[in-house]
Amino acid sequence: MERLIYTSTAAENLSSPDVFAIVAQSERNNSASGIGGFLIHSGGRFLQLLEGPALRLEALMAEIEADARHHGVEVIYRAPAEETWFPDWDMKPLISFSGTPGLEELREVLAEKDPSGEIMGHVLSFLEGPAPR
Repeated sequence: MERLIYTSTAAENLSSPDVFAIVAQSERNNSASGIGGFLIHSGGRFLQLLEGPALRLEALMAEIEADARHHGVEVIYRAPAEETWFPDWDMKPLISFSGTPGLEELREVLAEKDPSGEIMGHVLSFLEGPAPR
């Protein structure tokens, strides 16, 4: 099992309904594949944490990198995982089209699972970063 985080930039023409369609499709596909995590959309950018079987994550990342709805995919964190941290999140949307996404539920999970704060650090750095547009 592995856990990874990637960031990317949304395509110029990506609409709010498109983002929600991505989440819905991810929930369906991930549930069937034993993959979970969360997706943050903020300022025309994405950050996604994925966790699951390593081979399935490799295949999923190939699909993600080929998806024209975003570009500039960069894996910023990757590590082996002994257990899933988000067993009930096939793909939890943490989305904001104006302002910062609500992160309290994420903070609660990570406070217990990631006491070093490394994952939340990646999330906060992403949210503080400049918008690409």
